[in-house]
Amino acid sequence: FPGKVINPIITGKFISSGIRKTKTDKTDAVLLAKIGILEPALTDYSDDEKQLRLRRFSKTIAGLKSERRIMIQKINHLKYLGGAGTPEVVQSLKNVVKVLDQEIKKLTKKLIRLTSPDAVTVSSIPGVGKELASLIVAELGDVTRFAGKGQAVAFSGLDPTVRESGASLRGKSHISKRGSSVLRHVLFQGAWGLMMHNPRYRAFYEKKKAEGKHYFAILCALARKLLILIYTMLKNHTLYDPIKFT
Repeated sequence: FPGKVINPIITGKFISSGIRKTKTDKTDAVLLAKIGILEPALTDYSDDEKQLRLRRFSKTIAGLKSERRIMIQKINHLKYLGGAGTPEVVQSLKNVVKVLDQEIKKLTKKLIRLTSPDAVTVSSIPGVGKELASLIVAELGDVTRFAGKGQAVAFSGLDPTVRESGASLRGKSHISKRGSSVLRHVLFQGAWGLMMHNPRYRAFYEKKKAEGKHYFAILCALARKLLILIYTMLKNHTLYDPIKFT
């Protein structure tokens, strides 16, 4: 049977349009069936087994890194508090961190191998390492499924949204933060790498900083530029060229 993808936002709107808040497997199934009938422009499900495997790897790595950060915070907190039993507990948590490091390293090596040669293409950008490139490729998937760079940006949740009030014609712009949170996170990491190691994008950062832009606003703009650059490179199967890609 052909599969279709339903955006959770659409599902949410259908749920909020009803009066009753009943939620069971049966009501969910009926709701999805109604959406399938009433929404003619649903996207075909296109992810293959390889892409699903890559995303599982990238999300697991992201989860393990999150757990590692929590463990480090606990260790630092316990060291600050001190008291009876602290050395033993700290050592136990350090052992957990060591295991997490081993698993992160193991999965990352597999992911780099599975995402090649696309990860090699992305890592040709100064400031973007192979590990980061593999995570971006795994989350972004096949770029040819996007109609254009705008769809790729929206998929990452880096597309701007504007909120306007009746009192002001100039609304404040925010990013939508929809789509892949893992992709958005690694793109911000990549943006930092561009800022530190790529002269062209370092100059962009300095220019915007001189204009009074906030650090995170500039980083967001760099992340968006990085994604568009990666989209173009993967679509055209070309390595980074500092002259060609401005």
